[in-house]
Amino acid sequence: MIVVIIMLRERNLIREKKILEEKIRERTTEITRQNISLEEQKEEIVTANEVLRKQKNELNELNATKDTFFSILAHDLKNPFSSLHSLSGLVVDNYGNMDEEENIEKLFRIDTKYESPGTSGETGTGLGLILCKEFVEKNGGRIWCESGEGSGTTFYFTIPAWANQGI
Repeated sequence: MIVVIIMLRERNLIREKKILEEKIRERTTEITRQNISLEEQKEEIVTANEVLRKQKNELNELNATKDTFFSILAHDLKNPFSSLHSLSGLVVDNYGNMDEEENIEKLFRIDTKYESPGTSGETGTGLGLILCKEFVEKNGGRIWCESGEGSGTTFYFTIPAWANQGI
């Protein structure tokens, strides 16, 4: 009788062991699926974070460009004006001289650099006139300068009157 009880107990234990192993297998599979899902979500979040970081950097660069543009524009506007032609044109006299005609062409090009100290010995970034040119041209205008020995350099720009109607 004891042997029979032991055998029955052994069968029950084997059956319970199989049930437990099956439950462990099911739970392991479920956890693995959840881990895969979490990894996919993590990858999506990392990708979205990278996109946001790039956009933030681009925005910071644009803000820096805007700030630089306005600071350059403010600096350039400190120079005396020889005349103001309505809202569609402006003439700015700068009392420095350009050395040669080829240097005048370099002023408005980003692929070349022309360095010369300002009238008060200040240095610049080389972006001021390039940004002004881009701004003026995007508004349908034109920018240029003229220089003569002893007469300084005069910068001109015009913007079509239609570009000013939104102001």
